[in-house]
Amino acid sequence: MSHNIAGFTIVVYMILIINLMSMLIIFPTKYSLRLSIGIMILFTIIVHIALTAIGLYGKNFSGYVFGMFYLLLIIILFKAPIFQKVFAFFLTYMLSLLLLSFVRAFVPVFVSEGSAVNNIINFSLLLVMYALYVFLLFRYGRRVFALLFVQGRTMEWAVYSLGIIFSFAVMMSLLLNPIDRWQTILLFLFILWSFGILCFTIINTHEKTRKSHEADFAQSVISSGHGYYEKMNELYDTLRIMRHDSKYHLKTIGELAKKGDTAEIVRYITGVQEQMPDSDIRFYCDNPVINALLASYAERCAKLNIKYDVQLALPETLSVTNYDMCIILGNLLENAVEACEKMDTSADRKIEAAVKAHRSLLAVKVVNSFSGLAAVENGLPVSTKKNGGFGLRSIRAVSAQYKGHVFTEWDSSNFTAYVMVENRK
Repeated sequence: MSHNIAGFTIVVYMILIINLMSMLIIFPTKYSLRLSIGIMILFTIIVHIALTAIGLYGKNFSGYVFGMFYLLLIIILFKAPIFQKVFAFFLTYMLSLLLLSFVRAFVPVFVSEGSAVNNIINFSLLLVMYALYVFLLFRYGRRVFALLFVQGRTMEWAVYSLGIIFSFAVMMSLLLNPIDRWQTILLFLFILWSFGILCFTIINTHEKTRKSHEADFAQSVISSGHGYYEKMNELYDTLRIMRHDSKYHLKTIGELAKKGDTAEIVRYITGVQEQMPDSDIRFYCDNPVINALLASYAERCAKLNIKYDVQLALPETLSVTNYDMCIILGNLLENAVEACEKMDTSADRKIEAAVKAHRSLLAVKVVNSFSGLAAVENGLPVSTKKNGGFGLRSIRAVSAQYKGHVFTEWDSSNFTAYVMVENRK
């Protein structure tokens, strides 16, 4: 009996560790990584002692009871809408159980069940399968789940979560009361296949919506950039003409200097200065696309009496494409302008943007004035506009392509958005 309990304990903890690693890959934590892991270890010890004390530990269903307690902890520790966390938890849990069931069904075909060799092969194969699972999740999981969770309201994910909870209950029932080893495996595969199709459909729908939004946004950026490029061309033409005429101006000033007519020299120079264009074009960086974007928002902010300050330090090698960089910066600035427009007085309106590189990371930070009033779902800000909120979702989808994260925080006067992406050299 003690041998069975020991084996059961190893399997339960193995599944819980796999699930913890899955959640750490998929979602950011509310607290530091060390503190979060410490809380989970302490929580595991407490639940283990409690289940042992009441005589439930070691029973067939106690592993699932353990998992349900663990779900509560994951909901508390990780940053994400609650139903997205529930969906990810049960989906990864189902994958872990499928691997466990597959190994238990596969090994007895070659080695008699209950023997010491069977147990060793069972454990070794399960360890290999879980290691491969974690590798694939680490390699592709964050991007897949980022695409999966990039959109969708609370009600949608509540429905998806109910579906996967029901499927999990069916899987648990089959594990506790198996019909037949291979029939159980086939049913597991069918359930996971159904959810694979569901996830593919969700991602495909979200991608189409996001790309439609990005296309509209890109068109607006191009339109706003036209004014910038027209000013650049006008300035270039004027400077080219002035350079051509400069030799005549210098000759005239030289003749006046020979005559000693200082007053006329001053009047002549003043006249030339008045003909020079007043350029309000500001250069933020050497990248013409990003510069045009930032300049167009500078012009908008000037018209709306918004204080606009940009600190840009782009690295020489930027792996993030101009298109993706404009999606990130443009959507952040667009949200900031809209928030500033809602302020009661123009004196309180401000936008501060900064882009800095540190080693292999590129950080974008935008701070804007904020009224303190925000629609919130599960601790995250959401747009109150009809069909709105695609900006932040697009940013999350783009950052996921570069193994990045998006964080937001706000108080009664300021809203801050952070985007961290990997800048591969």
